[in-house]
Amino acid sequence: MTTSKSPSFCGGVLAAAMALGLSVPALAGAVTGPDVAVRYSAIDVDTVAGATQLLKRIEEAADRVCARLDHGDLASRGNRDRCEQKLIGATVAKVNQPTLLQVYESARRTPPRVAALVR
Repeated sequence: MTTSKSPSFCGGVLAAAMALGLSVPALAGAVTGPDVAVRYSAIDVDTVAGATQLLKRIEEAADRVCARLDHGDLASRGNRDRCEQKLIGATVAKVNQPTLLQVYESARRTPPRVAALVR
């Protein structure tokens, strides 16, 4: 998935897979996939609501691109998850919009773990 400063991103599965450094066997299964475009010209990405909507669209596109890596086993599911996270992070960085970055970083934070003693 590649991005530009215009209000849409277009990118092919092959380009995304190569950019993420996926192995040749995984790449071979992804070559025939469709391009994925994320359009956001009608979204005000300077607002939290708009940035949240764009992040959701980016996550859905990454899911479509990386789904081909999941073959139903634990290892391939891990590959899919890593693919999605790398692709989402790279896309957010390429958009280069502060509000989107803040929403993305906020969504990635995990709440602190609380330990409790139980008798």
